[in-house]
Amino acid sequence: MQSNRRKNRSRPKDIWIISEGEYVEMDFSHIGKDLFTGPVKEFEISDIGRYMVNPYPIEVEEKLIGCEVLFHPPLRERIKEKLRSVLPAPLAAFLGNQEEVKPLQMFSSSAKKGYVLKDRDLSEHIEKISAMTRPYDSLFKELKNLDKKTVKDISGVYEDISGKCYHLNLQGSIDNKIEYLEAYLLRNVKIVMQKAYLADGLFEMKGCPMGEFEPGNSHRLIQITQGGAEKYFLIDDDNRIEFWVDDPRIVYYLHLLEQSIRINSKMKESFLACVGKKADPLKLFFSKQLAYDYSKGQLPKIYREALENHSMRFDEKLTLLNTLKNYQHTVSFHYIPDDGSCGDRFCTDISILHNLEAFESLKDLMPGLYSEIDEKVPRSEIGKFYLLDSMKGCQNEK
Repeated sequence: MQSNRRKNRSRPKDIWIISEGEYVEMDFSHIGKDLFTGPVKEFEISDIGRYMVNPYPIEVEEKLIGCEVLFHPPLRERIKEKLRSVLPAPLAAFLGNQEEVKPLQMFSSSAKKGYVLKDRDLSEHIEKISAMTRPYDSLFKELKNLDKKTVKDISGVYEDISGKCYHLNLQGSIDNKIEYLEAYLLRNVKIVMQKAYLADGLFEMKGCPMGEFEPGNSHRLIQITQGGAEKYFLIDDDNRIEFWVDDPRIVYYLHLLEQSIRINSKMKESFLACVGKKADPLKLFFSKQLAYDYSKGQLPKIYREALENHSMRFDEKLTLLNTLKNYQHTVSFHYIPDDGSCGDRFCTDISILHNLEAFESLKDLMPGLYSEIDEKVPRSEIGKFYLLDSMKGCQNEK
């Protein structure tokens, strides 16, 4: 089977996510040609892009810091529950509501640091001391004192770099789960996540092998129309489907990230640091809800520079400020620099992208300003986005 795939596409030699699309003619009769209507479009995506669209499980490491214990209801509540199931509703009501059995959360006495060290040698020294004192952790004593007959289930609790806690399902009997906790408490454990795309614009990037990124590698992403909706899948060199992309919004996020890296030098530097093994990636987040209101501060730099050549009335400025609130997209990249500049905290690079489409209503009102901004904005598959603002900082920075 032959493909009209574009040859020798020019790609950046350092970092990239997704190429521009090209309409192609392909033979998909082996997978059901009748499923497709309309044109077929092909994109190239990088190794990072493939990681983001991949629907398969990923594996990351997090530190196990404690557990949550669920208990069986007391005997009296179990008797009441059986009576409720056989008695008529009016009689069952006299038994009252079922008593809630609250879970017990137990954490290692060393789980919360409460401080941040920028001195890496001192931090490693303290980690060694923690490892030596681990057998004396108070959690071990609490686990031994549990009345196992009353325990319904035990799950692990792990903590990410931001301090958020999550549950880890443990396998086996109650004894097996306690043994696991005793073996791995305060140690990194492997966590299997369903896929890199967690939900609502959030990606887990710890599982992305960015240190192995090769800018010359590319993967073939196909866009088709099915049932009036755009759908995407990856194919190999023989036009066989590798996998379908679960959510078309993921491809939209790839384009936003590509645009952000192209026009925000700080964001690009952070990704290159991860590729160069000088930083570790954590999370990537896309949002529309974090839009910044510029009526409370000065205009973005791109507009301040453009207005040096254009005068603006007060009412026109108000119109512009209201326009800037719309069509904003925020890209946030969280990572940990290896140079210790942020201690044990993570750094965040933020790009606030603005779609020039929001400015269309002002095209006739401010033609000179519109023309100048339009000339500076690169075109992409999802529209003309430009960098409205950028920010960089460390977690809990004071």
